[in-house]
Amino acid sequence: FACSSRFSLGTRIKFIYGDKEKESTCNDRGEFKRLGRDFDLSKRLFSYLTEGQLSKGVIKVQAVVLDY
Repeated sequence: FACSSRFSLGTRIKFIYGDKEKESTCNDRGEFKRLGRDFDLSKRLFSYLTEGQLSKGVIKVQAVVLDY
């Protein structure tokens, strides 16, 4: 799952990081915008994209809206 203050709840988004990509649904609004971030990825999604390297903390991903 992912949070976004820019998109409506239920929006489907494909996140791409390097050669990894995964689709997710915006299911929360979050309060991370004040930190200058567009998305807050779930731990599971973040772990998948970074191949388990949770210590990366913050990453830049490409986000493609699939269903708004």
